[in-house]
Amino acid sequence: MKYSSFLLLLIIIASGCVSRTPQREENVASCIDYQLDSIRIVEDPEVSTLNSYGLSAYCHTNECLYCYNYKEHSIDILDLSGGNVKKSIVLETQGPDAVMRELSWLDVYSPDTIVAYDFNSINVLDSIGRVQCRIKLLKDEWARIDCNSRSNISGFKLDFDNHTITYPVAKPDRNEIIVYDYIDNAVVNRIKLEDSDNKGDYGFMRFPNVSFHGGSIIYNYPYESTVFIYDSISGTTRKVSTKSSYHPDTAKEYEGNSPEDIGWYGAENVFYSPMYYLAGQECFVRITLGATSLDRSVNMDKAYYDRPIYVMKFDEKFTPVGEFELERHKYNPFGGWCAMYDRMAFFQDSMLKENDSDDIIIDTIVF
Repeated sequence: MKYSSFLLLLIIIASGCVSRTPQREENVASCIDYQLDSIRIVEDPEVSTLNSYGLSAYCHTNECLYCYNYKEHSIDILDLSGGNVKKSIVLETQGPDAVMRELSWLDVYSPDTIVAYDFNSINVLDSIGRVQCRIKLLKDEWARIDCNSRSNISGFKLDFDNHTITYPVAKPDRNEIIVYDYIDNAVVNRIKLEDSDNKGDYGFMRFPNVSFHGGSIIYNYPYESTVFIYDSISGTTRKVSTKSSYHPDTAKEYEGNSPEDIGWYGAENVFYSPMYYLAGQECFVRITLGATSLDRSVNMDKAYYDRPIYVMKFDEKFTPVGEFELERHKYNPFGGWCAMYDRMAFFQDSMLKENDSDDIIIDTIVF
């Protein structure tokens, strides 16, 4: 072999080694110290609140949870320090401040900057619900922004200074992240997300969960434990896969053929949430819904509320620290949790346990 050919071969091999990122597999300890505290939000007779909420966001500035009330099409503001309903922002459905019903994402940047996605546009609202900015996403791209614990939970990253929004989209053959300049109406960047090694049919759980932290895009497929971390500076992706002592690390493949089958499939398998970052503790948290212990002779809704809920903590380098199970039949399994500054919040609400109060009960967990 000529020296030049040999050198070229070495370069090709070296390049391949640099682009590949090893998958790290961790066995997770099932013992971890944490403190659970309950917060009671006293019912306001003038506000029609819910017992729990499946879409909420925390504002550290005023220590409030902003929760979407789908029945009233409003954003209920729960004052955690005062233990009361601070107020409710009723959203308009017509006119210049219109926000379409059934929000699928909610973020709070400040008490006067509330961002709501309604499947039609990103709406930046002030403290009384007036639309300050409306961002139309690309019409020919299927945005996968959603908060649905039966399919996927994915948010977006809004950069007001550079007038860009970074969000996930689904293509027929791949999943992507788009960086979109909403002033110039131009796509700044496209990032292809890696596929899972599990290529089977997992029902509605076919799209990745996506979250953002600093310069990283963190994503995972709801049916498996593997976490992908994309570094926007280096353009590389690394994978971390965990081994739980509580539940399977991959859901069974879907083999049904009816609406009832696919409904039960979700209740009978695991669902992994995205990674939530707790800035006050410099850690990540992931929620896993386990499989119901009930069979198909019972009501399907009861089976979903019967699912166990597990909490796993990771350090800032995505090394799993520990995992534990929450008390059964106590919390809302349909996205009824929220990442706060230094703890996770869980709404007490279960059709399998009678609630003797109209007040909203929130359990917070700090590690």
